[in-house]
Amino acid sequence: EDRADKAADEVESEGTGRLARGASHRDEDALTLLKYAKIDDAKIKELTLKLEKLTEERSRKKKHLEIEVTNTLTTQIELDKTAEAFRQAMMSAWKFLSNGNKLYRRCSAEMRRWRRERTCCGS
Repeated sequence: EDRADKAADEVESEGTGRLARGASHRDEDALTLLKYAKIDDAKIKELTLKLEKLTEERSRKKKHLEIEVTNTLTTQIELDKTAEAFRQAMMSAWKFLSNGNKLYRRCSAEMRRWRRERTCCGS
């Protein structure tokens, strides 16, 4: 019986040792998981803050872009109006010059006719 008790004690001791080592490994694993969970939480917080900053920056840039688009459209409308006014002024100037040119030719023709009449009849 001594041998049997000794063998039983050895088996029991071996089993207890395995259990203790298993519990120790589980504790180490739990601590490792906890460590990585804390690292993950810190990384998530960091990325969340970065995402919030980028979202705010995107909103600011979008608003700035909308303002620039509005200013560009306003300037384009003003430019179109100015171009139309310039075209109208040029058309008026061409009409004026054309009428002036016609008047000049008519006056020149009248003066030539008047000179011929004076040259013919007045001498």
